[in-house]
Amino acid sequence: MGSVNDKYVAMLEDQLKDKEKINALQEEKIAKLEAEIQTLKSVQGTTVNQFNQPSQTNQLLNHLLNPPVNYCPACGFVTLPLGRNEV
Repeated sequence: MGSVNDKYVAMLEDQLKDKEKINALQEEKIAKLEAEIQTLKSVQGTTVNQFNQPSQTNQLLNHLLNPPVNYCPACGFVTLPLGRNEV
C-alpha cells in the first residue's frame, strides 16, 4: 500500500510543479501585456497631443497664406507684415 501512496503523492507533486510553472508563465505574460498597454496608452496620448496642438509648420503656413493686415482709415494705406505699403 505504501508504494501506491508514494506514487500518488509523487504524481500530485509533479502536477503541482506543472501548475506552478504554468502560473509563472501566465504572470510573466500578464506583466508583458500590462507593459504593452502602458506603452500604447503613452503613444496614444502623444498622438492625441500632436493632433490637438498645431505644429509650427502649420502656424507658419497659415501666417503666410493669411497675413495680418493693418488698414489705416485716415491715410488709406494697408500695412503688410513685411513693412511694404500699398495704396
